[in-house]
Amino acid sequence: MKLNKTLAALSQPTPSTDGMLAQGNASAQSVIIVGFANVDIYGKQNGAWSLIDELRPADILNSDDAHDGGGIYNSIHDTHAVDLAQYEDVYFVSTSGEQEVMRYFFVEDSVVAPTVEGSKANKLEDISDMPAFTVADAGKVLTVDALGSLIWVTR
Repeated sequence: MKLNKTLAALSQPTPSTDGMLAQGNASAQSVIIVGFANVDIYGKQNGAWSLIDELRPADILNSDDAHDGGGIYNSIHDTHAVDLAQYEDVYFVSTSGEQEVMRYFFVEDSVVAPTVEGSKANKLEDISDMPAFTVADAGKVLTVDALGSLIWVTR
């Protein structure tokens, strides 16, 4: 599993716009997106783009803690899992006015929790044993250990 990086665009996609799936990943069932900035996620269905989620991290960096001598950085992020059986492509649009870095990884199994009518169980937070992703985990990959637990590891 590879943690990919792309930049969120500054404008909404048009019908001819290619998204992040244009590069292809035929075996993937889902894509998990991690955003550290305010970004809208669009999905393409039947050739038309529509907004499927808004990533809104609460606080990218808490400056009071960032330089307190302890070097503590709060890595607040938002996540979204996209079921690729429902979308032809996925596209990111920054709402900050700047191109923002987006991280994502493809999963060969469907990780989108089944939804109950009125429920929106499609966030990583809905996976009970999902470990937190912090600045210390940059460059690591998510894997399953021998006990079946999800963990971040260095490749």
